[in-house]
Amino acid sequence: MKSARRILVMSLAVMAFVACQKEDGVDRDGYLKLTVEGMNGGNKMAIDGVNSYWADGDVVNINGQECPVVFGDGGGAYTEASDFDDAAAFYGVYPASIYASNDGNSYTLTLPAEYTYATTEHSGTKQNLQSPMVAYALPTATELQFKHLTAAITVEVKNDFGIDVRVTNVTISSNKYKLHGSVTVDVTSDLSSIVAVESATASDRQVEMNFTGTPCVVASGSTQQIQLPVLPVGDDNRFTISVTVQNVDDAAMEYTFTKTQGDSQAAYALGRAKMGFAPAKFGGVFSVAADRQVRFAPGNLQYQASTGIWRFAQHQYDAIGNAAGNSVFDDSRSTQAAWIDLFGWGTSGWENRDSNEGKDTIIYYRPYDYVGNIVGSSAYGYGPRHKEGYVYTYTFSLVGDYENSDWGVYNAISNGGNTAGQWRTLTGGTGKEWEYLMKTRGASTVSGVSNARYLKAKVNNINGYIIFPDDFILPEGIDITNSQINISSYLAWTNVSSSLTSADWMKMEVAGAIFLPCTGYRSYSSNNPSFTADNGYYWSSSYYNAQNAYNIQMGGGSPMFDANSAKRIGCSVRLVRDVE
Repeated sequence: MKSARRILVMSLAVMAFVACQKEDGVDRDGYLKLTVEGMNGGNKMAIDGVNSYWADGDVVNINGQECPVVFGDGGGAYTEASDFDDAAAFYGVYPASIYASNDGNSYTLTLPAEYTYATTEHSGTKQNLQSPMVAYALPTATELQFKHLTAAITVEVKNDFGIDVRVTNVTISSNKYKLHGSVTVDVTSDLSSIVAVESATASDRQVEMNFTGTPCVVASGSTQQIQLPVLPVGDDNRFTISVTVQNVDDAAMEYTFTKTQGDSQAAYALGRAKMGFAPAKFGGVFSVAADRQVRFAPGNLQYQASTGIWRFAQHQYDAIGNAAGNSVFDDSRSTQAAWIDLFGWGTSGWENRDSNEGKDTIIYYRPYDYVGNIVGSSAYGYGPRHKEGYVYTYTFSLVGDYENSDWGVYNAISNGGNTAGQWRTLTGGTGKEWEYLMKTRGASTVSGVSNARYLKAKVNNINGYIIFPDDFILPEGIDITNSQINISSYLAWTNVSSSLTSADWMKMEVAGAIFLPCTGYRSYSSNNPSFTADNGYYWSSSYYNAQNAYNIQMGGGSPMFDANSAKRIGCSVRLVRDVE
């Protein structure tokens, strides 16, 4: 086969043109223009306004021979045709890799079970989808027009979770029909012979797009559309669309979206050149005031003193527990490599100093501190404070001039965007954000309970509270005990029957639910703190008085969503991001 020639300047020397022309006088200059039925020469696929483009590395098969695609300076796609001057006709297959054999105009093709996502620079880094096509042209033709063999599904990944994610693969499964494999095609026909084929083999009913070559990052608040080709399928088909993503800063974080057709067939019944559409939404929205909504971080806040790194826990149910530096006293806690997830109030690491104080040094508490020597009770040392002369004022919330005391405002969260100022802590107290979230807002009906806001449950055998987003649909196969939704009375953990495995929780998480594990709390005892397990104390950004700050308290007893505790107690922190 002759090597490909990239046509950047079409006004080549006349002698070169004559040398490449067919003896029958057809003026194609040795090249066939490649077009697609119903589209311009730059596109390979355009259904519902979503385009796929020819790209470097594309190869067509003409009459059994591989021919690279080259580009003209007008953007059109071409392939060299001088090798076929004596052919009775042009028979084309794209991509060349699916060609198996031919018997005249009857071609055997093998459609792949796996596609690799790639983009092309020729049209602004658009997706280069190798959608299977065939073409036929008379020997006098100057262009070869392709027709699609397959239908297509657009998967739209909408990331509302608050952190960027990278798509790792998309899998489409059919309940009944074959989606890939060997097909026989009469290239000269209108392709009406390509019909739905049933298969009892599960592997035949699945096709996948992987992203090993070209990264596919979906930024927080944005949407990414991905197309996958599948064989035409019958009108009664059902699809399940699974999209697996990972946190771009933490390869271990993985989630799977699943979208099943449900009762409506219209969006999923695909024939040749039809488009199916499957939305995959990631992240739930929660009202924390009548006019304000937030998205929660994907795990509790954690800190490593030896590196000064902040991160979100890998899973929402993760808890460090009664460990050195977290609740067990450790002299090396300021340099230790162990991670902690219990913090005194307002311990973001911000050096809280009054700009006019001059000579006096103010001790401020860091994330790893328990208690210390400070004026008055050791509880005073936590959170914002102001000094005028020898008088200290401590009644400041983690907002305004003192917002840097808020962990999410002052710190860059390594796997949460890695930029300071992207997160914050909910306000606390009567009528404030935590209480509104858990007791006031309108929410969806779950298991027959209207305005279902939270559920006392176990996730991966960890005690805690599930919080339902404003709009929530309970995933199929998940059983929720309705008597434990919005429960405000005492219920011992031994009596909690709503228990979800990690696999069950993944479905709930994809549907937008949040889990607050009862990770325990650290007492305020100096140098000998005690640890209380099976209770969940989560800080707010609001002070109660000089020594105490508001939090929520969840445990074996009745939950309290406007409680307060001494600022020196070690509590959990779950940050949020405002919906703009």
